[in-house]
Amino acid sequence: MTITIPWGDGSEDNFYLDYTDPINPIVTSDPNLNHISRRKVIKYTTNQNIPNGTVYLIVEQRFDGLIIPIFETTVPIIDNTVSGF
Repeated sequence: MTITIPWGDGSEDNFYLDYTDPINPIVTSDPNLNHISRRKVIKYTTNQNIPNGTVYLIVEQRFDGLIIPIFETTVPIIDNTVSGF
């Protein structure tokens, strides 16, 4: 399954999340013809495996076209301890 997400930078370009392997999604993008870095943040929330946990996927495409996906995870306070990775 592939999801199309617009960059929303006025270029009408998109990036794509290919979840054929849900553990390791593949992130691709239309070419960055404007040569300006762009960034999009997607927020995932769940109450299944991580109670009230939040995961952010940050997708950045640099001016030279390099795509950098970053996952940030925060787990709520459990026993007065906040964890994240």
